[in-house]
Amino acid sequence: MEKSDDGFDPGKSTSADKPLGDANPYRRFLPKESSPLANQEQESDPNEETLDPADIASPDEPEQVPPTFSAACTTLIFICWLVISAVIAIILYLQENQEVINQSPPSPRAELAIPISQGKILLGLKEVSNGLPDDRGGNQQDIQIPRLGNSVRSYQAHAVMMAEFVSPQEGMRTLAELEKEAEDEDFHFDQKQSQVTETLKKLFQGSSPTDLERDHLNNLESELPWFGRLAMHLEPDGQPIPRRPQPMRDAMVKEATPKFIAAGFLMLAAMAALGLGTIGAVVFFGFFISGRIILRLPTFTQQTTIYLETFSIWLVAFLSSQVLLGWLLQGSSPLSGLIMAFFFSLVLAMIWPVFRGVKIREVLTDIGYRGNPINEAFMGLWCYICSLPIVLAGAIVSLALAGAAATPDSTGLDRPTAAGHPIMEFVMDGDRTAIVMVFILTCVCAPIVEETLFRGFLYRSLRDSTFTKGRSTSVLFSAAMNSLVFAAIHPQGIFFIPVLGSLAFCFSLAREWRGSLWGPITMHALHNGMITSMAVFFFS
Repeated sequence: MEKSDDGFDPGKSTSADKPLGDANPYRRFLPKESSPLANQEQESDPNEETLDPADIASPDEPEQVPPTFSAACTTLIFICWLVISAVIAIILYLQENQEVINQSPPSPRAELAIPISQGKILLGLKEVSNGLPDDRGGNQQDIQIPRLGNSVRSYQAHAVMMAEFVSPQEGMRTLAELEKEAEDEDFHFDQKQSQVTETLKKLFQGSSPTDLERDHLNNLESELPWFGRLAMHLEPDGQPIPRRPQPMRDAMVKEATPKFIAAGFLMLAAMAALGLGTIGAVVFFGFFISGRIILRLPTFTQQTTIYLETFSIWLVAFLSSQVLLGWLLQGSSPLSGLIMAFFFSLVLAMIWPVFRGVKIREVLTDIGYRGNPINEAFMGLWCYICSLPIVLAGAIVSLALAGAAATPDSTGLDRPTAAGHPIMEFVMDGDRTAIVMVFILTCVCAPIVEETLFRGFLYRSLRDSTFTKGRSTSVLFSAAMNSLVFAAIHPQGIFFIPVLGSLAFCFSLAREWRGSLWGPITMHALHNGMITSMAVFFFS
C-alpha cells in the first residue's frame, strides 16, 4: 500500500489510530508518537497539559494498562474498608466512653492548661498597662473574663481571675455561683474541693497565707496549680495588699509579661499569614480553573488493592503496638512506646507491598517519594500558608459543633475539661526530656509516618479506585475520604474532626498538585512544630 504525501502509512497500526480525545482518561500515560500526524494533533491543541517526564512511558516500554478490578479484588477492597471502619468506630467509642478503658481523668495542670494560659496573658497585660496612663475611668467592674469550662476547678480558677482582675468581691460572687449550681445539680463536693473553696474565701476576705494551715495551702496549689499561687499573692486592681509576701508574685509577673508580648506578636503574625494565605488560595484556584495549574499526580497505578491492604495492616498494627508496648514498657514514659510504635508500624507498612511482589522503588515512587525534597519543601511552606483560611473555617465549625453539643450532662461539675490532646499532659509537666520527645514525636515521627500512610498509600489507593469517575471527582472524593479517616483516628475527639479534616484535605491537595509527599510532610511538620512550640511556651 502506498504511503501518503505526509509520510503516513495507512496500513500501519500506530497509537495515533487510537481514540486519544479528551474522553480517553489514559491519554497522558500513552507514549509520545514521532509521526507527523501525532505532531499535528499535538500542535492543534494549545491547551494540552505539559506532562511530567516521570509520568510518560518510554517509547521502548509498553503502554500502561489501566488497572482492572476482579471479583476477588473488589471483595478484598471491601474487607479492607470494613477493617478501617471497625477500627475508627472502636476509637470513637473509646474516646466518648473513657471509663471503659479505665482512663484516669486529666491532671489539674492539664485540665486548666488553657485557663492558665489565659491568666498569664492577662497578668502580663495588667503589668504592661500599669505603666500607661490610666484612661479606664475606674470601670474595672465592667471587665468580662470568660469562664473556660464548667467543672469545679474551672469555677474555682475563674473565681481567682475575677478576684485578681476585678475585685475580691467578684471572686466571692463566683464561688457563690459555684455553690448554687452544685445545689441545682445535686452535686456534692469532695473534701479537697470543699477545702479549696473555703481557702479561697478566706484569701478573698483578706487573710494572709501565713494565717492559714500549710496543708490547706498545699491542697490549693495542688488542685489549682498556677491559680493557687496567684490566689495566695493577690493584688486586685487599685487594692494592693502590701502585707503579703511579694517574691512569688514578682516571679509570676516576670513570667507572664513576655507571654503577653509574644501573644500580641503571634496575633499580628497570624493575621498577616491569614491575609496572605487567603490571597494565595484565591490566586491558586483561579489558576487551577483556567488550566494554568498542572496536577502532577499520575492518574492511576497498578497496585490499588495492595496499597489499601498496606494501610489497613498499618492501622491495626499501629494501634495494637501502642497497647503492647505500653504493657511491656510499664514504668517508662508512654512517649517512648509511642515513638517505637510509629517506627515499628512504618517498617511493617514498607515491607508488606514488597512481600506482595512490588519492587521497593516502585512503591516509593507510587506513594510520592519523588521530586527534589528542598524544592518541594518550599512549595509545602507556600501550600501551608494558602491552607490557613480553610483550616480556620474548619476550626470555626469545630467550635460551633462543640458549643451546640454542650449540655449539662456533658459539661457538669463532675465532668473535668480535658486538654485537647493527651500529649498536653507531658507539655504541662515541663520536664525537658519529655518535651524533647514530644517534639520528636510531633515534628518527625507523625509527619513522616502519617503522610506516608495517609497521603501515600491510602490516597493513592483511593485515586486508583475512582480514576474512571473523572479527575475532579476522583480528587475531591479521595481527599475527603482520606481526611475523614485521618481526623477520626486522632485522640482529640469527634468535635475536632472538622478542623483536623480541613488540615488533612489541604495536605491531600498539595499531594495531588505536586505529585510528591515532601510538600505534605513539610506542611504537617510545620503545623505540629508551631502548635507544640506555642504549647510549650504558654503552658509548660
